[in-house]
Amino acid sequence: MTTIGKIDVFDETQESWETYVERDLLLPEKPADKNFDEIVSTLQKHLNPKPLEIAERFRFYKRNQQEGESILSYIAELKKLNTHCNFGNNMEETLHDRL
Repeated sequence: MTTIGKIDVFDETQESWETYVERDLLLPEKPADKNFDEIVSTLQKHLNPKPLEIAERFRFYKRNQQEGESILSYIAELKKLNTHCNFGNNMEETLHDRL
């Protein structure tokens, strides 16, 4: 199995856990080589990743109208679920198909 880079085992006598995690996310560069905005951006991408389109589409297609739920509420929920599905120009057609 090939690997990219080498991540040393965490050793609390050598560094803090925070420094170790930051180094891991920034490899092959070091935190000292990055400015604050680049480090924040890296952490945001790691902690708040872009939703997986296939998983979002699965949720969209699995959502059925609940008993007693109005059609307007159902459509509103489908539109919320549609946000990360990347249906593009087919959004209205896809909503129509769900009804």
